[in-house]
Amino acid sequence: IFGQNMQRTEYTGLKRTNAERAENAQKKSRLVGDTEARIVIPNKAAGSIIGKAGHNINRLRNDYNANVTVPDCSGPERLLTVNADKDNVVTIVNDVFKGIDDHRANDTRGGQRKDDFNCKPGEADIRLLVHQSHVGAVIGKGGFKIKELKENCNCTIKVHPDVCPGSTDRVVQLIGPIDNVIQCFSSILDIIKEAGPPRGPIVPYDPE
Repeated sequence: IFGQNMQRTEYTGLKRTNAERAENAQKKSRLVGDTEARIVIPNKAAGSIIGKAGHNINRLRNDYNANVTVPDCSGPERLLTVNADKDNVVTIVNDVFKGIDDHRANDTRGGQRKDDFNCKPGEADIRLLVHQSHVGAVIGKGGFKIKELKENCNCTIKVHPDVCPGSTDRVVQLIGPIDNVIQCFSSILDIIKEAGPPRGPIVPYDPE
C-alpha cells in the first residue's frame, strides 16, 4: 500500500495463517465503543501519533475514552486502529492527520517523502480499510454513492480494486483538504454501519 508493500505476496513465509491473523486482531482490539476504524499509515508517521514517551497516543486514549493502537512493524507501513464512539473516532482521526501534517511541515530533515503521502501541505491521505462486502455500499448502485460523496465532500476517493494481501480488506483512499477528507471519512463510517455486519469470512489485513 505504501512503497512497494502491495507487491509482496510471499505471506506463507510468515508462518501465520489467515485464521491466526484474524484471531490475533480480535485479541488486540479492546472494544470501548460502537465504531472501529483501521487506517494504513506510513511507518514514518507513527512517531507523530505516538508522541514522545507515548504522550500523544495516551492523550488520545484518555481524552476520548478510546482504544488507539499503532503496532510496530518491520515493513514500510503500520496499521492505526481506533475504537470508540463514532464521533470520538472521527475527532481522533482528525487530530491524528492534522498532527501528521504539522509534523511534515516542521520536519527540517524533509519529513515524509512525497510518495509516502500523495497529498499537499494542509491535505490528508487517509487509506481506510473496508471489508470487501462493504465496498459495494460505499460505491453505491451505478457509482451513485461515491459520486455523491465526492461532490458533497469535495475530495478525491479511490477504491482499490484488489483486497490487501492475505486479507478480506480493501482500501478506500481519501485525498484532499483535511476538513473535507474527515467529512468524507465520517460519512463512510455511517454508510458501513448502515450496511450491517460484514458478510463472509473476516480476515483483517496485517502489514507484518
